[in-house]
Amino acid sequence: MATKVQHPTYLKKLFAPLEKKAQKNGLQAINVFLKKKKITPSQIDLPSSTLNILKTKPCILIINHPHYIEFLLALTQMPKRQDIFLLITDSCLGLIPSLDKNLVPVHIQHHGPDNLPPKKIDLGRIFFFTPAQKTLQEAHDYNRQSIDLAAKKVNDGGVLFVCPQGLRTQNGKWFDGIGFIISKIKKNKEIYLINVHVKGTSSWDILRILPFLSKFLPQLKIYFSQPFSVKKYLSQKPKEITKSLEKKYNIWSKVF
Repeated sequence: MATKVQHPTYLKKLFAPLEKKAQKNGLQAINVFLKKKKITPSQIDLPSSTLNILKTKPCILIINHPHYIEFLLALTQMPKRQDIFLLITDSCLGLIPSLDKNLVPVHIQHHGPDNLPPKKIDLGRIFFFTPAQKTLQEAHDYNRQSIDLAAKKVNDGGVLFVCPQGLRTQNGKWFDGIGFIISKIKKNKEIYLINVHVKGTSSWDILRILPFLSKFLPQLKIYFSQPFSVKKYLSQKPKEITKSLEKKYNIWSKVF
């Protein structure tokens, strides 16, 4: 179900060193790179009960996403395991080809400009190029397959990273995809949900790879909730699940 993405040559060359490392180390290559560049949270709130779940149990991490690197920072706190998957825009396919197997791609371009943050200087956008265009029906069909795949990864025991807010403003309304994924979780499975909130990111985060500039950017902080069971949501309809989880997340994260 991969979408062909035409990335420019300079971008392929930029990611080539990471691709080489990813061929051997998978997602750990991202962690090593971020730690080497010291792009890690200065404050981490990770309860021991949550860490125990992250080590071996199937779970879904629900992460805020006002900018670009929130899910990457969450990745740096993950115990080493092979079954981590990221629900992510299909524009990211092919950036690091060896990691495509860890991506569950969704097509979001059909949402249009009304759903995007206001235009402003945003250096992170140079990394996102529009993949092959789809009609509205093609996009829906593609995303339905992705929802099925995402649910299967979790039902099979994996970890799924989801940013239901999408790349939006701080208080952007959630997309309904997370509700449809959870509605497909098997009722006989013990699967956990974990809220993750990242603070300190901005549209200038690409500058963090330059040590002499990173010190001028806000400190990064990450907070994990206690794990909670998915079972109480399985009786709800998909859009109701999304609303319930959004409300729970907003109440929990308000203190940060």
